[in-house]
Amino acid sequence: MFSRLEFLWGAPAIKFIDSIGRYFKNAPHLPDSIVSFMVSIAPWVAGLFGVLNTLGGLSALGSVRGGTVLEGLSAQVGVTLDPNYLTIVGVLQVIIGALMLLAFTPLRQHSRRGWALLFWVTVIGLAQSVVGVVFGLGGIFGLVISTLIGFYILFEIRSTYR
Repeated sequence: MFSRLEFLWGAPAIKFIDSIGRYFKNAPHLPDSIVSFMVSIAPWVAGLFGVLNTLGGLSALGSVRGGTVLEGLSAQVGVTLDPNYLTIVGVLQVIIGALMLLAFTPLRQHSRRGWALLFWVTVIGLAQSVVGVVFGLGGIFGLVISTLIGFYILFEIRSTYR
C-alpha cells in the first residue's frame, strides 16, 4: 500500500518539502527534551487524531444528506452550513485522518516516511482552512498562525526521523 503513496516522500516531494523548510531553518530551536517528548507522543497523537478526523469527515459527509449530529448541533446554534462546504471539508478530513493513521507505524519506527505524511497532513489542513475562509467560517489570521506553528513544529522534529 505504501508504494502507491511514494509520491508523498519521493525525491520531488522532498525537494518541495525542503523549499518550505528553508524558511524555518533559522527559527529559534526548541530544547531537545521538548523535541524528544513530541517525537515520543507523535505516533499516538497521529493515531488518535486520525480516528477523530476520519469520523468527523464521515459525519460532515453524512450531514450533507441530513440527519447527523453535526446538522443537529448547527441548527441549535442557528448556523446553516453550506452542503458544498461540508462535502469539501468532509473529504479533506477523511484524507487527513487516513494519512494520520498511515503515519502511525512509520512514526513509531522514527521513519522519515511518517514525518512526510504529517507534513502533507499539515498542507491539507491548510487547504481545509482556506476552504473555511472562502465559505466565511474562518479567518486569515488564524489560518496563517496555525500554519506557521504547524510547520515550525514539524521542521523542529524532522531531524529525529531517518
